[in-house]
Amino acid sequence: MDDVLIQAFSTFFPPAPPLPQF
Repeated sequence: MDDVLIQAFSTFFPPAPPLPQF
């Protein structure tokens, strides 16, 4: 995943649980 997509995911889903890397 790109950092931009990760930031977008963090915006919608706060980084509370460690998200699995797809």
